[in-house]
Amino acid sequence: KMQVCDFKASMESVLVVPASKIQCNQRSDKAGTFRPGKCFRLCTERAFNESLPQTHPPEIQRCDLVNIVLRLKALGIQDLLRFEWVVPPSAE
Repeated sequence: KMQVCDFKASMESVLVVPASKIQCNQRSDKAGTFRPGKCFRLCTERAFNESLPQTHPPEIQRCDLVNIVLRLKALGIQDLLRFEWVVPPSAE
């Protein structure tokens, strides 16, 4: 599931989307972290290599930032353009 924003309709929704290859690899890396374990992918190797996206866009590019902007303003941060984001959002 992925939270996305339709900016034209000004609505957020949660969509069911295929996992990305990076997400699958992160999950498989966790198998056996605390005790012996295995990770099984329920798709063929061909489907994994050809159908799944390499990655998904970062959440900051998919979601409406209005609530975040309002919260920062409420915290007293007035100059949001000079705010030091962990990863600066794109200008778009």
